[in-house]
Amino acid sequence: MESVKKAKGTSNDKDIVDGIPKTMKALVKKKAEKGYELEEVEVPSLEDDEVLFKVEMKSLCGSDILLYNWYPKNIAESIATIPFIPGHEGLFQCL
Repeated sequence: MESVKKAKGTSNDKDIVDGIPKTMKALVKKKAEKGYELEEVEVPSLEDDEVLFKVEMKSLCGSDILLYNWYPKNIAESIATIPFIPGHEGLFQCL
C-alpha cells in the first residue's frame, strides 16, 4: 500500500509517495524548432529492472545544445524523436 503525505517547506506542496514526489520539473522539447520548455511532469513509473535517480545538479552536453537549436535538422532528427526530455549528464543520487 502506498503511503501518501504532503511535503512541507515548499511554496507548492507536492504529494509524496514512499518518499518520492509524484511530479518533477523538467526541460521538454515539444517542437522541431529552437528552444526547450520548463514544465512540471509526472515522475515516471519504474519497471522491475529500473532505478530512480534524484538529480542533484544538471549539466548539458553538446547534443543537448544541438537539440535545443534543432540545427542541423537532419542530425537533430537522427538523435531524438519529439517530444523528449533532454539530459544525461549531471550529479545524481540513487533512490
